[in-house]
Amino acid sequence: MPDVPPAELRAVRARFLSDCGWGSERSLLESFERRDRLFEQALEADTSVVLWFEHDLYDQLQLLQALNLAGDSPLELIQADSDLGPLQPEELEALWPQRRPVTLHTRALAREAWDAFRDPGPAGLVALLERDTSPLPHLDNALRRLLEELPDTQAVSRAPNGSCSSRCSTVRGGRASSTWRVRRPRRRSSSGTRGRGSG
Repeated sequence: MPDVPPAELRAVRARFLSDCGWGSERSLLESFERRDRLFEQALEADTSVVLWFEHDLYDQLQLLQALNLAGDSPLELIQADSDLGPLQPEELEALWPQRRPVTLHTRALAREAWDAFRDPGPAGLVALLERDTSPLPHLDNALRRLLEELPDTQAVSRAPNGSCSSRCSTVRGGRASSTWRVRRPRRRSSSGTRGRGSG
């Protein structure tokens, strides 16, 4: 995930997801542009915006991006412990009272996490896991899963005192390496489940 302006990032993501077989680059880019335009228009119009996000890595990264796009605009947030898609209307309605204003502390954490995610190596993410991430309660587990998925990466483990182990290194061929790469998701067949590329 390169550290580039939002417009360029949309193009990079659309190209990547298209290469994975999850849609045409043009349609993916258009969906990203529409999503961001609607979000920005709602914020500019002082519309009451409530963000709904799940606990998984994909949603947590989308949440970081949304919080950074929003700047200082007032927002509320619902963070679900389970998948939102299968919930019945009454189950979704039951989550509504859990919405909370996005605080300055939450925004600062989101900025730091988004910057760390876009760094070329994992050091910023590992350092982030040493800190209190409770304003975004699902971020810790999501980032741990991300670090575990990186090839040639030693898993980040929680020490007995509850803090994150600060060791996260790569070893290839018996020697340390600073090379980091993220594996591409498997290409989905046309009969497979639809990818969530457009968020």
